[in-house]
Amino acid sequence: MNLAISFYLKKSTNEKSIIYISISFRRNRKMITTGISINPKYWDSKKNRIKTSYSSALVLNSTLEKIAEVARNHFNKYLLKNATPDMDDIQNEVKRFLRPDTFKVEFSFADAFQEFLIEREKKNITSFDTLRHYQSFFNRLIDLYPNLTFDSINSKFHTDYNHHMSKVMKFSDNYIGFHIKTLKTFMRWAQNKGYHNNEYYKEMKVIHREVDNVALTLQELDILETLEFSKKDKHLNIIRDLFLLQCYTGLRVSDLMDLEPTNIDYENNVIRVTTKKTKDKILIGISKRIKNVLDRLPDQKIKKIEDQYYNRAIKEICKFAGFDEKIKIVEFRGTKRITVEYPKYDLVTSHTARRTFITVSLKAGVLPESIMKITGHKDRKSFNKYVKIAQNDAIEEVMKVWD
Repeated sequence: MNLAISFYLKKSTNEKSIIYISISFRRNRKMITTGISINPKYWDSKKNRIKTSYSSALVLNSTLEKIAEVARNHFNKYLLKNATPDMDDIQNEVKRFLRPDTFKVEFSFADAFQEFLIEREKKNITSFDTLRHYQSFFNRLIDLYPNLTFDSINSKFHTDYNHHMSKVMKFSDNYIGFHIKTLKTFMRWAQNKGYHNNEYYKEMKVIHREVDNVALTLQELDILETLEFSKKDKHLNIIRDLFLLQCYTGLRVSDLMDLEPTNIDYENNVIRVTTKKTKDKILIGISKRIKNVLDRLPDQKIKKIEDQYYNRAIKEICKFAGFDEKIKIVEFRGTKRITVEYPKYDLVTSHTARRTFITVSLKAGVLPESIMKITGHKDRKSFNKYVKIAQNDAIEEVMKVWD
């Protein structure tokens, strides 16, 4: 004796149709709505499952299997007792499983996060570097909470996680804020997919504090231009030139590493770039400084370099250049305000190049709107985060005009 189980669409001509489960035994047939609806074009009528081309097929088909398993297991209980299966009872058991107040897609937090990453990569929603940061965040989260579920994201989790990251790990508010922002993005995506109904994540606040980042001066860029490295450190020549190219173009590191000879239009004296992050098409004029750097690169090709190595090498180069001025940085860890002193070279990263391009251009009198055309910034708020003009410089510039 077997229970016949199949799934089908009701009103399959509609733009969205509900999936039903049909269970039958000895001509006694019961039809139950699963509560799942899809566009009929994604339904495989031969396999009675959702086509794999649908973004949520893996999860939803897994759910259909679980619904069928509930019916099958309850049917088998009757067989074990040598009793005649009660189809009304089996139908009610399936309905209990599917009841809106108790129904949950049993798809693990970890599996869903991997699907989240894969989807964003396939749809080119998120840059490779950001995806890597997302994965790093997830690894740290699962190390800390190996049995994490969607329902675990609550007030207790939030308090505990903030305490661990701030008090135990000593991470800054901005680093913790990035983690919370990532979690909120994922939870919103998962809720839209129907994987959970937990809305606590909407109450989680993302803390962001302004950071005293550094920019290099034109004089410091000139020093970098004239650096001579020993044979042992000759690999630093290419890193130095790539960093200078960033400073002269204002490109993000992801866009710099994607630069090809075909992007460089010498006939019109411009570099043409479609940015990875915002998909903006931007034009950058080829200045003498840019041309000199390009001429130094072998075949004018950008060597692809891993981010962490690139940032370590930049610090090493700036240390070699003598950029050891002491910089005081204010950091926040929870409610605690901490002032930490660093040598300038220790604060220089690939982001410093973009900040340097903006700051040096502004000090030279270039209008912010003109710079934003090159950097691809859409609004002044995000643009201003990159402006690093010292108070003394600001006073001197204003006095030049009004004296």
